[in-house]
Amino acid sequence: MTYNPAIQPQDLDDGTEVPTGREFNGEPTFRKVIALGSLPNATTGTVAHGITSLTAVVSVLGSADDATDQLPLPFVDAQAIGSGISIEVDDTNINIDAGSVNRSTWTGRLVIEYTTS
Repeated sequence: MTYNPAIQPQDLDDGTEVPTGREFNGEPTFRKVIALGSLPNATTGTVAHGITSLTAVVSVLGSADDATDQLPLPFVDAQAIGSGISIEVDDTNINIDAGSVNRSTWTGRLVIEYTTS
């Protein structure tokens, strides 16, 4: 990752759209950190991302934790595929599928990098 002096520490946690200083397919990319709150209970939940005119999602990464453990997001459990947590981003929302596991005691955050029109 390249250091970008335009990104200040206060920009990394509050849902602010921040330019990354990089490009994807010739378009400038932006970063936003989204608090997901509690994850779904063995179902799919949605959180609005607030991105206007989204054209491409470049990357999605994050983490989830409960009082004891931490998981990367998205999460794949090779031993039990139904225990994974999938992340999908559409024009309006982040869709979080908790598979067959109750993840409602877990909270999460995502970093989305994207382009806009």
